[in-house]
Amino acid sequence: MGTQHGAGAGSLSGDSILLTAKQMLSQINGFSSSGKTLSAVGLDLDNLGHLSFNSAEFITGAGSNFANLSQYLGDTTTGFIGTATSSLATLEDPITGVFKTAEKTLSADLTKLSASITDQINQINAFQQSLYQQLSKSDAAVYSLTAQVDFFTQLFQTQNANLMGGA
Repeated sequence: MGTQHGAGAGSLSGDSILLTAKQMLSQINGFSSSGKTLSAVGLDLDNLGHLSFNSAEFITGAGSNFANLSQYLGDTTTGFIGTATSSLATLEDPITGVFKTAEKTLSADLTKLSASITDQINQINAFQQSLYQQLSKSDAAVYSLTAQVDFFTQLFQTQNANLMGGA
């Protein structure tokens, strides 16, 4: 996610999904219960987002007290697992999740763009047809003017011949 922020940001720069995902991951990573964090159960998250298991931290923290570990981890509605489940549901829910909402928005935008492109193509085609008609009329006008020039040229030649031959 770090590559999507700042001056050299990638294609997702400014995307609300990215911000929401970052907030959800921070919420999961920052979960604390009775002063215990992920490190207390031996889970360490580095700056690159890699999760690793530290057995020494686990043994020192919650490994020796199963009740505390169970309370910290919780279930789908409480504790760390509940927080993770809720956060991920915010992103992934098939009806109201951020991803589904973004998908619907993008789909609607693509439909509008497609309709707009079709309208513009139709306008271009109509303009092209109009230009063809105008070109056809101009060709007819040029032909007519050329015929008139030929007529008047022959008329003047005939008149000059008559004047020269009749003198």
